Amino acid sequence: MIMPEQSLVSCYLMCMNGTML
Repeated sequence: MIMPEQSLVSCYLMCMNGTML
């Protein structure tokens, strides 16, 4: 199971990649 905190971190990283691209 994915922990809520990990999910937030994953979303944060994805958002960073989106802005980077």
